[in-house]
Amino acid sequence: MISDDYPNDPSLARLASLRTYDVNAGSAERLRRRCHVLLEEQASNTPVAIANGILFRRIAAPVLGGAWCVVYLIEVIRRAVAVYGM
Repeated sequence: MISDDYPNDPSLARLASLRTYDVNAGSAERLRRRCHVLLEEQASNTPVAIANGILFRRIAAPVLGGAWCVVYLIEVIRRAVAVYGM
């Protein structure tokens, strides 16, 4: 649909005639304060490194991945030596 078709489309014409609503400033401020309080409580109760999995992603996963690669490489070299008899 091209933007020029919008006056000819009854669904879009009805949609365009709808009024927009927004929350008032007081409600928005109360909601913002509640969210900030909940986020501060959550942050103070949970250690960041464990909660986000940073410890595993930054330390354990690379170590395990590297060890797996080394073991695999050693096995490939061992089998190549066994096949070619070097």
